[in-house]
Amino acid sequence: MTSTFDPANQRVDALTRITRPPLKATGSGHQGLVELRSRWELVEAKPVFIARREEGADASWGGLDIRTLLRGEDSAGRFSVHDVVVAPGAGLPPHYQKDAYTYLLVCGGKFQVQVGNVIDQVAENDFAFIPPCTRFGFRNESNTPVSLIVIYSPAGAERAFDDAHAHWMSTHDEQESRYLQILEAYGFHFDSADLENDDRTNVAVDSIDFEFRDLGDLERLRESFARRPAVPRIVKTLTDEIEAVTETGKTFRKAVLTGDDSGGQAMVHLLASEKGLSAPPHHQSSEEEFFFVTRGEVGVVCGSESGLVGKGAFVFAPRNGTHAFNVAGAVECSQFFTLNSPAGHERALAVLRALNEAGAPQERKDAMTVAGGWIMH
Repeated sequence: MTSTFDPANQRVDALTRITRPPLKATGSGHQGLVELRSRWELVEAKPVFIARREEGADASWGGLDIRTLLRGEDSAGRFSVHDVVVAPGAGLPPHYQKDAYTYLLVCGGKFQVQVGNVIDQVAENDFAFIPPCTRFGFRNESNTPVSLIVIYSPAGAERAFDDAHAHWMSTHDEQESRYLQILEAYGFHFDSADLENDDRTNVAVDSIDFEFRDLGDLERLRESFARRPAVPRIVKTLTDEIEAVTETGKTFRKAVLTGDDSGGQAMVHLLASEKGLSAPPHHQSSEEEFFFVTRGEVGVVCGSESGLVGKGAFVFAPRNGTHAFNVAGAVECSQFFTLNSPAGHERALAVLRALNEAGAPQERKDAMTVAGGWIMH
């Protein structure tokens, strides 16, 4: 199935190589951030293709080596993304935000994380979801650095990190309290208030009973998701769990976050494959898609950029931006996280797989592709 000419897709893809400098806020701290978010919303999000973490902007301080991969200027204010290497002993004490969702992808090492009232050890391939008004903190108590991706929605944390980095570069101040003051100015709260979500981490929720069939179902499903509260999550995935599938020649797929859990904010999948896993060029008009490569090599297309990328690569395909991927099997096993926001197409994807297994007519599969929001090229 091939799409007709889509002016929105052409317009967004043309933005890929455009560089947007950070906007200047007229206010300071959180007040300035509120103003920036209203201005970011007026600018169309652009595709971002980063092959190595070093291409991100340095926002490090103390024991946190931070590379900002996506800013509000490029995501229409909907997301910021940060690649973080945490030195032994470093971290952030428990805190919360009143207006931001946080996603944590663990890429390497072992460290302690707190989500709500749950404190646990996490390692490579693990995931955490922290809705607003949920306590969150982490600390590397091991002897080796740990690697993680932190995603905030909406954007804005990058401004706090920029200020912390500026203070570090001018003073090399090692007192953690000074950096916490900077973060507090941007809406990070380090007090001990009782929070509505702290007792709900990993609470089981029933999946919404919804039969995905036709055009318009994606919007109706998202409306149903949005009526549910988001549930804090820590989700663990053992390497043995992945290898048990990939060593048989099959693709490992795990939904570590669904629309049922996130109140429709996002779906997050962990995928691993030795070869053959692919998605042809397409775009979606009502959702963003992110790729985070954590092992091996993956061929990716994002807007007008394409290439074979390895561990540490990051791709952001905004609404109407072309994207595709292919695991060619050049290395033993490739692995990556995907994040889609808002959630919903995971239900259509499940129906499509069932139709394929049942040998359904191509017209039926094409109709489900359209219903799921994919516009194929």
